[in-house]
Amino acid sequence: MSLKNLSSLSVLYILAWCISPPLASGRLYRIIAVIALMIVVVSSLSTVRQSQIGRLFGAVLLSAYIVLVAFVSHESYAPRIGIVILLLTSVSFQIWIDSRNTSSQLLWIAILWIIILFTIWNTTTIRSVLEHPDVMRKLVSSEKSRPLNYSVWGVGGYGYMYSAILMLPIGIDILFNKRRKSTLLVRIFTLYFVVTTVVLSYLSQYFMALIIAVIAVILSLSRRRNSSKVRISSYVMIFAIMILIVAFLEPILDFLINVIDIRSIHEKLVDMRAIMINGEDIGDSEFATRYERYTRDLLLIAKEPLFGTMSYLSVGKHSTFLDLIAQYGVIMGGLIITLLFRPCVDGMRRSAPISFDILALFLIIGLFNVLTLQVAAPLCFALPAYSLLLWERH
Repeated sequence: MSLKNLSSLSVLYILAWCISPPLASGRLYRIIAVIALMIVVVSSLSTVRQSQIGRLFGAVLLSAYIVLVAFVSHESYAPRIGIVILLLTSVSFQIWIDSRNTSSQLLWIAILWIIILFTIWNTTTIRSVLEHPDVMRKLVSSEKSRPLNYSVWGVGGYGYMYSAILMLPIGIDILFNKRRKSTLLVRIFTLYFVVTTVVLSYLSQYFMALIIAVIAVILSLSRRRNSSKVRISSYVMIFAIMILIVAFLEPILDFLINVIDIRSIHEKLVDMRAIMINGEDIGDSEFATRYERYTRDLLLIAKEPLFGTMSYLSVGKHSTFLDLIAQYGVIMGGLIITLLFRPCVDGMRRSAPISFDILALFLIIGLFNVLTLQVAAPLCFALPAYSLLLWERH
């Protein structure tokens, strides 16, 4: 087997490892993924552009800085190792996609592979959620998930949910984009993925997932004519809706409390009303905890804006972007976040409107949640690969 074919198989395995709940744990699976990453990088270095090599060098330096801070602060490496892996995986994907040995057909096959993986795990997750409505929420706590072994059944947690939502704009674009002709079978798989992702965002009992899924659908459908005016109008509309929500928060919350019967979402809405409208102290409820942790990050950023607190234990641990700036400061934290956003920037340079949509979704997810490695597949691979395919067809 040639190194090129081995590299392609390695990429497919890494994509499966990122997305598939059964592969999310297990030392052997991680070892294979590390070896696969090394194969991808080594096989692509000789044919890749210098700019990508510079990104790899920057990702390695930032990863070393993250590890060094953990060493100096005498804190565990484990909480930050996820960001290190995400950085290195992101750049490795970009190197492979940018390689002159990578054909358009191979990129398209890899994107379809991602969609097929999501259709499989969407199905198994929905089946389990219908039997146990709180199964996805239980996966948030590793201590609860281990004895129940949900991930082995193919049930995704919040990281899986947000990765599927990030993939929504690409799935919708495949369905409606006339320039990217697809077979009937591809469209059936893609339609199934889109529908099950929207359904799962409602059944998951993640209030934020439901909101982001709605935003993803609105942004994606607004691009059907590929008109800049329509896209700008959609962004203006979402901004106007946000202003209206803030202005009429109390009646909106009252309405939602009366119509939504999903227990966890209903509880969040009640807590939001108690804190944001009545100013009540509701103890350690989930929303109150999130509110306190976001506030903690903002106070730490205001106190140490340049270099951060250097301690992961002191940050809120409910927002990746706020955590990074609070711990590492505006300069280093900003560099890490900038590197994570590089796939979106590359897509914009190729005039791929879909990049703006995924950029907005990624900003919301990273701002209000802790990112997991699962976002690497749609953000770091599918987005740059799909935007490159669209760019080449112009």
